[in-house]
Amino acid sequence: MLGITCSALILAGIGPVSPLPSAAAKIFASGYALFSGVAFLSTFSILIAPILHRVLHQLHLNERGESLRRRPSRTRLGERTGGEKGAQEGT
Repeated sequence: MLGITCSALILAGIGPVSPLPSAAAKIFASGYALFSGVAFLSTFSILIAPILHRVLHQLHLNERGESLRRRPSRTRLGERTGGEKGAQEGT
């Protein structure tokens, strides 16, 4: 029981504990340490998710890590695009 208590407290960043008098105290300390670790990770994830989401949108990345930016279409010499064609016909 002491090994579980010490490892849970060290994992949660609380540090080693002084000797606890009963088994109930050890179980409580282990549960508290694990709960505080899960609560910290959950809170951190909720806070960082919108920031990470915005960064990924700025980088234009999809799920596979490929860029979503479209390459500009290449035209052959002498071809006109739709906007230029209408502008020149009117003059």
